[in-house]
This record gives sequence, C-alpha cells and structure tokens, in this order.
Amino acid sequence: MIVWDDSILVGIPRVDRDHKNILEYINRFIGAVEAESKTTTIHDSFREIERCIYSHLHDEEQMLSAI
Repeated sequence: MIVWDDSILVGIPRVDRDHKNILEYINRFIGAVEAESKTTTIHDSFREIERCIYSHLHDEEQMLSAI
C-alpha cells in the first residue's frame, strides 16, 4: 500500500485533494489484487483509477492554460 505523506503536497488544495484521492483508489486496487478479488472487481477498481486520473489531468491542463 502507498501511504500518503504531506511532504508531497503541492500547495494547491484542489490538486492535493485529487492526488490524495488517486492514491486511495490505487490502494483499493492493490487491496483487491492482494485479496484475489473477482476479475470484475479488480477491473472496476482499475477503471476508477483511470477515470480519476483522466479527470485530474484534464483539470490540470485547464489550470495551466489559464496561467
């Protein structure tokens, strides 16, 4: 499992929240794999990570474009 550490905060609350959420989804995925969960559970867990990352990167692109 990946442990959140405040030393990786970037200082932008929205981005930090997203990063923390992404780590939580990754930990759920790891937990599902380690528990040898059903393939559909593992797949759904991975898709959630993917969805979260795509959304986060889209938001970061918009923030960078605005600067």
